[in-house]
Amino acid sequence: MNQFEEYIPAEKKQEKPESNHEYRQYLRINLRESSDECLTLACDGVTVELFVGNWWRKQKLGVANIKNIGLGGVGLLSATQLEIGQLIVIVFQGHRLKLEVARSWPVNNRLHFAGAKWVTQDENDIINMINLITKKM
Repeated sequence: MNQFEEYIPAEKKQEKPESNHEYRQYLRINLRESSDECLTLACDGVTVELFVGNWWRKQKLGVANIKNIGLGGVGLLSATQLEIGQLIVIVFQGHRLKLEVARSWPVNNRLHFAGAKWVTQDENDIINMINLITKKM
């Protein structure tokens, strides 16, 4: 028997369907200069302040960098770890909008990526925020 006669095919990795996976209803505008660049090294996007709380008392969580934005929500990169279901407020140039964190995972030991959806139902407020942020690019 020749050493090359026996061939054992590698098992293909089977992808598990994500439970509770929510597919996007809207396209997102990518604010990154290059999607090929490693997320941990990417200095692109638009920086916003993160707050938690309500109208009479707010607490600053830190800052985040918006990597993508759309009518459905935003993708944020931050040193602040955000929890799924957490309500946050982003502030950009004096404008503020509330979001709910839908996804969150660590990028490395210092950075976390979060996907958040808009809580407000006023599409005009969302469009105004999108216009402000995309003009910055």
